[in-house]
Amino acid sequence: MKEITTPYGKVLIGTEDAIYRQAVSLVESHCQKNDLIEPTLALSGGGTAQGFFRACVKEKLIPEKLSQKAAWFVSDERMVPFDSDESNFGNAERLLLDPLDVPFEKRHPWPTDHSPDETVALFGQQWKNQYTPFACFDICFLGMGDDCHTASIFPHSPLLAKPTADFFAHVEVPAKGHRLTITPAGLRKCGLIVVMVIGEAKAIPVEMAMGDLHDPSERPIQILREEADRVVWLVEEKAAARLGNK
Repeated sequence: MKEITTPYGKVLIGTEDAIYRQAVSLVESHCQKNDLIEPTLALSGGGTAQGFFRACVKEKLIPEKLSQKAAWFVSDERMVPFDSDESNFGNAERLLLDPLDVPFEKRHPWPTDHSPDETVALFGQQWKNQYTPFACFDICFLGMGDDCHTASIFPHSPLLAKPTADFFAHVEVPAKGHRLTITPAGLRKCGLIVVMVIGEAKAIPVEMAMGDLHDPSERPIQILREEADRVVWLVEEKAAARLGNK
């Protein structure tokens, strides 16, 4: 894979298949390097994540010791039931966790059958009680939208205008409703952050994200510049088409 060093983290460019394999390799390497026997692993949502899940199952990319020992989360969620096609955790269960026979006690969805305030409070308290209030996910997967949002941190998000010290929050996104998400503070406390970007449609957003103009209020994924030493971008060749000679 081609490697580029940017202010926003290391960028690895390759085919879709190579990216999926590299994603699992990064997780395994991070666990080995940090002696993580039971890592906390947050998946992302959307079409790219679903493609990754399907490839992991079809190609048997995830070793049993990881599928059985890791604690599985999603980095952001919608306020919908798990059986909804819009549920990030629901899709992760159907496409990845169920086929891998991940133990139910290792699955940690956002409790979306409560109000947004209650959901965040319960999820945050569960995290503090079961894990630690001083660190967030060992490995956090993220995607990137056409508007350069990541997780559910959208342009002009109140999470950017009025930062919180909490790792998790809910926001009301115009025309999208309430979203649950890891916050910039949470990202600062993650061990490894993996951004996966697939497809020609993401070429312009990738160029914008990596461009000279640094404006996280308009391009929220640029908040990752502060965490660049812990960020790896996995960018499919067509999505990287406009990076040129960076």
